Amino acid sequence: MADTNGAGSNSLQHYVSALRELRQEQQSVAKAVRDLLAEAGNHGLNQGALKDIVKAQLMSREQAERQEERQDKYSEYLEALGMLRTDPSPRQPAKAPRARA
Repeated sequence: MADTNGAGSNSLQHYVSALRELRQEQQSVAKAVRDLLAEAGNHGLNQGALKDIVKAQLMSREQAERQEERQDKYSEYLEALGMLRTDPSPRQPAKAPRARA
């Protein structure tokens, strides 16, 4: 069983207090969101559409960040395999062969 005396008790009280404060903040934020959506609705805006737009924006940002991380790792792997030029000098792209008529 966990020790709830002395230092353990202080730690327990710290976490309980911190969680309680976060829950209160969470409730305040949820109320602010409800109030803002109600205000938007009073101005003729569709609350569901607003929620969907914000959700899509957040998802797009997260997807862009994940894509950037994957691209960075991909470039790192190519470089490690010697498949990526690290020379900053520009190279002319090879010309495509002409199609024969």
